[in-house]
Amino acid sequence: MNDKIKPSPQWEADAVIKRLHETTSPGQPSSVQVFLNDDVSANDVPQKAQEIVKDASVSLNLPADAVKLGKTFRSAKSFSISSDIPSVFEMIAKRRDVYDGPGAIPRARVLEFAKAKGLPPWLYLFSLYGTPEQIEVDTRIVTAALGLSLSAGAK
Repeated sequence: MNDKIKPSPQWEADAVIKRLHETTSPGQPSSVQVFLNDDVSANDVPQKAQEIVKDASVSLNLPADAVKLGKTFRSAKSFSISSDIPSVFEMIAKRRDVYDGPGAIPRARVLEFAKAKGLPPWLYLFSLYGTPEQIEVDTRIVTAALGLSLSAGAK
């Protein structure tokens, strides 16, 4: 975008990220279409898409399957991704605000950015499997071990 052409307020990055945070949660993924800058060659789009998804996963310390790469469109210089972790979308949308270099965002920069935003510098995901009764028991054990409390209605 240049200074003469601006999106309507509902399509500015912060507004879109806010909506994604409101609609995305564990087990409730969102999908987005990511459009690359003109400086990326159409032939490089598939490789760049894989690099962006990998960098987001590594930078947020996520398992490899936490961000799913969908279809890539060379002619539109875009690709789709889906995830049930809202911070993935923010990381991709605001990456240049955090780090504009090649490769994964350095760990020291992630810690510095998280501290400035008042965020924890880590994120761990886990799943519990079994019968509903077993999951309830395991949830109590895990939350007690981590010194956490679950808010009402959280599963």
